[in-house]
Amino acid sequence: MPESGSLPDGWERAEAENGIPYYINHHTEKAQWDHPHISEVLQDTDGLNDIRYAAYRTAMKLRAMQKTTQMNMVQMDIMKQAFVDMGLGETQNSSTLSVVELESLIYKIFCLAHHQITSLNPNESSDVAISWLLKCLDSGRAGYVNVRALKVVMATMCSAPLEDKYIYLFQQAAGGKVGLEYRSCTQLLEDLILIPKHLMEGATFHSGDLESATNSCWSSAHIGPDEALNRDHFQSWVLQEPRCIVWLPTMHRIASSETVRHDAKCSVCKMFPIIGLRYRCLKCSNVDLCQSCFWTQQTLKNHKVTHPTKEYCLETTTGDDVCDFYQQMKNKITRRYRHKAPKKVYLDYPHANEKFKRIPECSLVFVDVHSCIDTLASRLRELEVRGEYDGSPSTSHPAPVAAPRKFKSPESRQIVAEIESHVDHPADTGKAASSPRKPAVLAASAAEKRLMEEQLMALEQQNARLLTDLSRANAAAAAIQTGDSLSQSSHRTSSVGVNTLRASQQEEYIKMGEERESLEEMVDSLMDLSQTEEPEGLEYPHSDVLAAAVKVGRIMATIVDAVEATQEHLA
Repeated sequence: MPESGSLPDGWERAEAENGIPYYINHHTEKAQWDHPHISEVLQDTDGLNDIRYAAYRTAMKLRAMQKTTQMNMVQMDIMKQAFVDMGLGETQNSSTLSVVELESLIYKIFCLAHHQITSLNPNESSDVAISWLLKCLDSGRAGYVNVRALKVVMATMCSAPLEDKYIYLFQQAAGGKVGLEYRSCTQLLEDLILIPKHLMEGATFHSGDLESATNSCWSSAHIGPDEALNRDHFQSWVLQEPRCIVWLPTMHRIASSETVRHDAKCSVCKMFPIIGLRYRCLKCSNVDLCQSCFWTQQTLKNHKVTHPTKEYCLETTTGDDVCDFYQQMKNKITRRYRHKAPKKVYLDYPHANEKFKRIPECSLVFVDVHSCIDTLASRLRELEVRGEYDGSPSTSHPAPVAAPRKFKSPESRQIVAEIESHVDHPADTGKAASSPRKPAVLAASAAEKRLMEEQLMALEQQNARLLTDLSRANAAAAAIQTGDSLSQSSHRTSSVGVNTLRASQQEEYIKMGEERESLEEMVDSLMDLSQTEEPEGLEYPHSDVLAAAVKVGRIMATIVDAVEATQEHLA
């Protein structure tokens, strides 16, 4: 039985009748289940909510918890040996442990680790680790934990290569068998998702729809649910970093880069050298970002969040520099990367309980608003083919209705058609139209929306003036060409008027081009804002954001038509 480790001043450790430890704060005269160190690290990780990407946010929280419990100092071989010594092999994974047995096991693991790392305090480390394990595996404080879930959580947090962890997880889920059954894989994912769930990140990784992840695993192996999955197919699937466990390899990359120093300066905060993860823009020359600036989506004058970016855990080599330079030159010459579907850094899969799937926020290669909408439209067409969407419009969030109109260019048709294909027929607004948002994000969204409405009104007025001038120019030109009822002097007057209108429309064309560029930047920022996922608490209707994007698209399409008509007339 381990003795109580050192506690902060004014704290006392006590035990309930079923042996579960709890802690009393004599300063506030209150008691709590969590160890004071666990409560402290959970409060500290609230500051990590500024990270805009869920995978990195969860990985940083888990890394902080791993250091607090000192599980990063425990080798996997030691953990395996301790389970074997207690007679808890692969065939006993369905059994349970009492709190007393759990304390004995964890204390033995840290004592074995103390022989390798003398600075490790078994009493204190085991006390903190037990508190965290009970929080994850016995949140109701019933007094017992499942052996399989205990092995999964400890294997995730111990020190070992990522591939070795995947092999161990497969062996424990298979229960000593050669193949992994369908239900056992789902149970394994349910055990893994307990970690981000108790870090307040479970909803981000679809903790309530792990059946779809298992379907994705079996589909990748091209076998039926009744067949067993072998280890090679399982490893091949997890190495693609499925969304439900993408936080685990992300934590390993963060841990491996904590002491790495890159010979580069951050273009935003000017950190030199960059310590940790380094992000290099593949569109801008000599633009590098540290992990803090990248995770919080800091931008520069010419660098945008939508630019493709490459992550480096280790120092770059000459070959890496040459490849990145080639990619930068390629992206400078062409804008094709804007029209490609986003290249995900993890494996995504269709979900059974949601018909509309948002663009993931942890993708390192970004696209602009048009490519984003094109991706959403293609997904909607897939739902229509499968019969999961009947094409009826939503009643809770009605989309704006526009009169039929003709388009003179493929660009204008694409802008309106691709946006309306999703907004006018949302697949499931009851589930996907709202997303948890922070108050600061809500305020920023409202300000962006008001700014866009003002900009739209100004553009509509300019567009009306432009169309009026265009009609006057066409009428004057037609009158000049007929020349039946016009005199020579009036003919010259009309010609002067046409030339004046041509000059004014050229100025309008320049202004419209500038307005269009600013409008595109505004739409990019709004779509980036709408794709952000934040902690639970508030709801924000995404249909309002996309409806505003529809109005923007229509105005842009009108501008394109008017400009093209002006160019044809001036020609």
